[in-house]
Amino acid sequence: MEKVLDIGDKFTFRGSSLRVEPATSNSEGGASCEGCYFFEHAFGCYNDYQCIGKNRPDGTDVIFKEIKEE
Repeated sequence: MEKVLDIGDKFTFRGSSLRVEPATSNSEGGASCEGCYFFEHAFGCYNDYQCIGKNRPDGTDVIFKEIKEE
């Protein structure tokens, strides 16, 4: 079952700190995966975390952005 995290939530995945952020739109008007840790590191889409807006309670497409802890 996929996990649904709220925008702004932070979590650790394989030693990397990630934050849930709204996705930007691509040229076709759909959600862009650009900047998503899972997409850019070839882990595959979804990866147990729900990112598609139509499947999320808040209706927002999201990405999982790597953050550097200070």
